[in-house]
Amino acid sequence: MFADRLYIWSVSDRLFLWKNSGVDIRKMGSGNAGSTNALRTMGIKAGMITLLGDCFKCVIAVLVVRIYGQSHADILPLLSLYTGFGAVLGHNFPFYLKFKGGKGIAVTAGMILSTDIRIAAVCLIVFIVIVAVTRYVSLGSLVISVLFLVGLVVDGQMGMFGMAQKYLFEMYGIGVLFVFSAFIRHRANIGRLRNGTESKISFSKKKKEVIIYGRNRSYRFRKLGNGSGPVLNKNGHHVTIWSYLKEEADEIRKKQENPK
Repeated sequence: MFADRLYIWSVSDRLFLWKNSGVDIRKMGSGNAGSTNALRTMGIKAGMITLLGDCFKCVIAVLVVRIYGQSHADILPLLSLYTGFGAVLGHNFPFYLKFKGGKGIAVTAGMILSTDIRIAAVCLIVFIVIVAVTRYVSLGSLVISVLFLVGLVVDGQMGMFGMAQKYLFEMYGIGVLFVFSAFIRHRANIGRLRNGTESKISFSKKKKEVIIYGRNRSYRFRKLGNGSGPVLNKNGHHVTIWSYLKEEADEIRKKQENPK
């Protein structure tokens, strides 16, 4: 069953998104195939489609197990957790994308939602507060993975899952794997957080403007939602590049002010 989930749920919703848009976000932004990079490079609509697709493919997988796994009702919560972790691995390492997938947070969110709506509510509130205050999506993602493990232990020791203690310990072990997976997939983000160089998400609808000017220069840039393309700036014409991300706008400005 675990192997089946790993295979089936490695089929990513972003495969259909890329085919429809003609954009491969693994070649844009951070190079990650997750919903945060989709949001930054392709816009809110693409980001939400990716987020919901990742989340609910885990929810659906867990529902299937709960419907057809009634013969093992005494360990159904444990089987559900195994299924969710299989979905995370399939998402993170999809075979048809050369094992280069996302970071598994949206899929983990689907597992949290499927486990206990109260844990999900707490994780959502904490995530929103952290991102609103720091604007670091990665930090909020790591915190909710830890909160999920804490919630599992609390619910388990309170008898919410109705399983024997030996199965609860096994369940906690799988919860630790969720956390371990999240931290491993975010190890580059953790390094940038420590160095203060992690990219921040922007909530402003106002686009950041960079004006590049000069004579006989040619630039390459990433056009939001439409891959990359040339910017020709000749004969003193002014060229304006828009970006939702302040960091991206600042980077372009630096390259203009300090050309190699």
